[in-house]
Amino acid sequence: MFDNKDSKSITDSPHSNLAGRDINLDTTNYVFNGMKFEDVLRVSDSDLCDVINSFPEIEEYEDDEKFSRINLVDKNKINKLTDDYFRYNILQDSLPYFTTIDSFLEDPRNVKLRMKFLNTAADIKGRIMSAGGMYPTFDLFLETYCNDIFSSLQDKLEGKRRLIRIFLHYMYFTCKIGKKNVDPNP
Repeated sequence: MFDNKDSKSITDSPHSNLAGRDINLDTTNYVFNGMKFEDVLRVSDSDLCDVINSFPEIEEYEDDEKFSRINLVDKNKINKLTDDYFRYNILQDSLPYFTTIDSFLEDPRNVKLRMKFLNTAADIKGRIMSAGGMYPTFDLFLETYCNDIFSSLQDKLEGKRRLIRIFLHYMYFTCKIGKKNVDPNP
């Protein structure tokens, strides 16, 4: 099935009794049905781009808040957000700005920015889930991600570092990021 340039198959390997995930293969040397292994795994990003650009706009569910909000004390426990971080960083420092963010995102003139916000929240949520248990607390994830964003966009966000943290806290507080329950199927 797979052959390298020397016509050896994977099963000729001394490790053929191991599962494929346990074998460190140099995939550039293997051929599958006449195609290099790396070409078999290649996907056309432009095809997906065409489909996405042709797809109608995805609207948020009107009742999104009804279905996704949980008690914040429970959410903090599930996500391992410490009481001090929640109390002093989110409630004390960021919460006063949440009404302004709500108004900004709900303004019909900002519909494109709202979509960018929701896309960014979905990206961050994916990053959180893929990090698994890498961060001992959610505080550490938020602060690390805040620093990563600032480091990569320092020239564009000069003087606005605090807003990065406020927006991340807003995403958490409004249940756009972070786990909402222990079982993903409520």
